[in-house]
Amino acid sequence: MKSKLIWLVNIGEPLPIDGNKPHRMSNWKFLLEKDGYDVEFLTTNFEHQRKKWINVNLDGYVSLNSLIKYKKNISIGRLLNHLFISISFVFYIIKSKNKPNLIIVSYPTILLSLVAVLYGRFNEVKVFVDVRDKWPEIFEINFFISPFLIFHKLIKYFVFKYSSFTLAVSPKYLSWATIKSKNVDFIPLSKPYIKPLVRVLDVTKEVNFIFSGSLGDTYDLDLIFKLSENLTNKKIKHKIFICGDGPKMCSLKLMVIKYPNVILLGWLNNSDLQTQLDNAHFGLMFYNHNSPQGWPNKLIEYMSNGLPIINSLNGESSDLIESSELGININSMSINQTTDLIIEMIESSENYKRVSENNYSLFLNDFTEKKAYKKLKNIIINYV
Repeated sequence: MKSKLIWLVNIGEPLPIDGNKPHRMSNWKFLLEKDGYDVEFLTTNFEHQRKKWINVNLDGYVSLNSLIKYKKNISIGRLLNHLFISISFVFYIIKSKNKPNLIIVSYPTILLSLVAVLYGRFNEVKVFVDVRDKWPEIFEINFFISPFLIFHKLIKYFVFKYSSFTLAVSPKYLSWATIKSKNVDFIPLSKPYIKPLVRVLDVTKEVNFIFSGSLGDTYDLDLIFKLSENLTNKKIKHKIFICGDGPKMCSLKLMVIKYPNVILLGWLNNSDLQTQLDNAHFGLMFYNHNSPQGWPNKLIEYMSNGLPIINSLNGESSDLIESSELGININSMSINQTTDLIIEMIESSENYKRVSENNYSLFLNDFTEKKAYKKLKNIIINYV
């Protein structure tokens, strides 16, 4: 019996090259292939996180041509980049000799999702749209771009109305995308099983914080320096490690000169990042107040490592951290209040251990790669 062919279409997540860890779609690619499916992964030759061209051999991936690059996430350049990628996808479809049984496309981008849904409707191919971010809403904060988004909102309506199945990374993302009650489900971001690390925090020694992620516009990175300054004023020995790259890297390089306890490590491969996570005591999730994220990668990464979380993101993450006691929500707190709560946890080894165990336990129950993939596979079996 011939294996079913699945196209995975995603341009937003880092590819597992140069030592990068595999993310959601790449994990699905490897696991689907292991289960006997034929998989074609369509991506791009431009890396979103570090805003640079990918110049290595993308063996096992189909590279769609971006033609132009962009520096800012919320920009006309990014929209044009997505337009050219979508045109490249159309040409790939025209040239392709094999019709897939299923397409799983990440939303955003809006135009890639539109092309996939149109192709599916005209060729009787199932299309699953996987909601990863709230587009085009995130662009509405830009005065110059927002007037052009009416067209994108019409596309959004069409995409979710006519997709075969709507997936999302969180419950509220799913309800944002569609009012349909059938052929919908959420599959959270996930990580492979990590052997539990017994975390010990000695108040007499240095306390390590980690911020891991792309250094983009949605993050309030100034909070990192305010926290370090306050901890220093309160005589708490500490280091804050910033792991990542992005548009704010240049300004951060200037800032760290004045703050010796803040260490800018840049982009790390999977192994080096895991070393930093192993040595950390707290994970920082410092977002701007209007950031649209639900349950971001950062949340799952910290949970999987049993790291108590210091969070400024509103919405689903804040609700989960509060209900499951995963750390400290600082949404409306001053930096002094935040620092005092962190010090309380530092000085209470029992409380720190309990919160750390809460994180790891929730990860095992709901956010492992094995459980996420099992849910996806069951949906594929039932609907394709």
